[in-house]
Order: sequence, then structure tokens, then C-alpha cells
Amino acid sequence: MLSLQEITSKYEKQLRETRKQMNAYAEFHPDQIFTFNEYQEIVETARAIPWSRLKEFLGKGQTLGDYFVAAKVHDDLVMYSLDSDIVPLISREVLYGWEGGDLNVPIPSRTGFKAEEYASGAIMPTSTVETMKATLSPVSFAVVPQITEDLIEDAQFGLIPWHLKNAAQAVGEKASDLALTVIGTAADGWGTLNAGNASADETTFAQIMTAIQGNTDDRWITDTIIINPEAWEHSVYSGIGTETAGGAAGDYWQPYHPYTTPTTHPVTPGFDFKLGNIDVKFYICDYNHGADATAMTNCKTLIFNRKNAIFTGRKKWMQLTNYSDPVQDLSSLVVKCRQDSVSLYDDCIYTLSET
Repeated sequence: MLSLQEITSKYEKQLRETRKQMNAYAEFHPDQIFTFNEYQEIVETARAIPWSRLKEFLGKGQTLGDYFVAAKVHDDLVMYSLDSDIVPLISREVLYGWEGGDLNVPIPSRTGFKAEEYASGAIMPTSTVETMKATLSPVSFAVVPQITEDLIEDAQFGLIPWHLKNAAQAVGEKASDLALTVIGTAADGWGTLNAGNASADETTFAQIMTAIQGNTDDRWITDTIIINPEAWEHSVYSGIGTETAGGAAGDYWQPYHPYTTPTTHPVTPGFDFKLGNIDVKFYICDYNHGADATAMTNCKTLIFNRKNAIFTGRKKWMQLTNYSDPVQDLSSLVVKCRQDSVSLYDDCIYTLSET
């Protein structure tokens, strides 16, 4: 890891370009200035210097070192957003940035790729794979971190992470809601979305098993469940196993052996637990429950194969705008993002909706 002084010296050219860009356009994004390796080295230093100590290195807008702040803000936002941003977790791929506007994504037919037998010395088999095109049209959204002028004037930099964490949380939630909506509606790719009704404001384990079977019938192996905790509590959990002896009905449950034996794979990082060998994630967003202000009704549970469900594109992710002076303009900073997802194989998804 390099010191801030060493970083400033080593990347003087890039930091001067950062200052030029911010003065001209009042915005910052590392992809416009740094190569990947350069930015990784800067980020390593950024993470080692806490905000409470950063003020010791700043020159009140007079030195190139101040422009290191922009890189630290951007990296913090990306890092903090991982707590709520499940899009990389549930997407087959996440593409960051491309030239031009909308992007056409060619989706090959699943049945088009087949290995063919051939005799030694014979002509190699040929085939044409049919594709369909889905279009990524990124949706723009933004959040204001609410860093006050008083905080900057009093150099209370130790409080800045709190505001950045709140902004990053909001970005992750919005991004996840957009992606889960694409999974739940599955209107872009091959096949037909599997969908069915749960009960009236209640989901059961038996209904989830029916959904898994629906994907299996389309020759897909379910490996992911995204479920609202309300649906889990009412009443998936109580139907998984047997009630504890002497307990009131539904109060306790004991999983059957297939859910606790060593043959079950470890929980995939980012998920909460497994049902058998299916990763389960609790998540609450606008898409997966109704608009009731006092309770979560009409919950939606998504059961799918995450290796084949959606492809996501992001452009200028966490772009810092309305941002010229790297320190003073933290009070007017706006964080902008653009994202869209397309479904790939719609029949690897089952949307289970409460009525």
C-alpha cells in the first residue's frame, strides 16, 4: 500500500485530469480517468485511511491530494452498497459500461447447443444456433447523500461514512428492486415464465415445492429462492418439518434430515441459508409485497436458476455529479446510477404470488 503522498506523486497526471474534469463538468467517475490497475492501487490506500484522519492530509482545495477524496467517496459508495445490492448475486453476468446507448443482448436458444457424435475421419458436424435479442435500456436513478455544509465547515469528516452508507443502501435497494421485477415478470428471453398463486396473504412450503417442480418440468434445476421474510414467517417455515413434541401447533419445527445432513453444500456467500441445496435470501423491496402501509401483504416469492435467469447492465455506476470541489461540494453531491436487466430463459423462473 502506498501513502497518500506517494499516490499523489505517482498518479499526478491522473489527478490533474480529475481536477480538470471536475472543474469542467462537475462530475467524477473513475472509469473516465483511471485504468483498472491504477484505480485498485488508489482504492487500497483509500480504504486504509479513515475519514476521521483524512482531514490531516487535505489542503482545502489547493492540492492534488484533495482530489483523492473523490476516489474515496466513489469506492465507499460501491463498497457500502454491497449490504443491500443483491444484483451481482442473482445475475448471470453484470456488465459495467459499454459504448453507445441501448445494448442488444443476443440470447441463444437453449436447445441449439448440442454435442453431436461423429465417426473418426468424417466431416465435423455443423449447426446453426437460433438467437433472440433483448435490449438493455438502462433506467436512471439518483440519491443525495445529505452531507451538510456544517459538517464540512467543522471538518467533522468522521460522520461522512454514515451519510454515504445511507445513500449506498438506497442505491442497492433500488437496483435490487429493478432486477427482481425483471425476474418476476420475465418477458425478454426464451420460454414461458412459470407462475402460480399461493394462498391469501400466506405462502406454504408445499407451494414452494410445487414451484420447484414447475421449473424441473422445464428441465431447470432450481438453485435460488428470494423470499420476503413475511412469507417465510407465514407460513413457509412451519411446514418444512415436524412440530416439536408438546409444542403448540406451528410454534416449533424440526427439519427433516435432508436439510441438515453434511451432504448439503455450504451456504453460498451472500445468501442467508439453504433449503436442501437451494440458496435462500431474505429480501424486502417494493416488488415483492403489496402497498399496505401497516403490513406486508400479497408477497411474491421468486424461485429460479440464477445462472440462467437475468443479465444485467450498468453504466456510469455511482457517478458523482454536482461535484466540482472535492471537499466543499460534498454538501451538494448527487450520486447517479443507470441499470437495466433482461431475462434470459423465462422458464427457469417461477413467480409464486399471494392472493
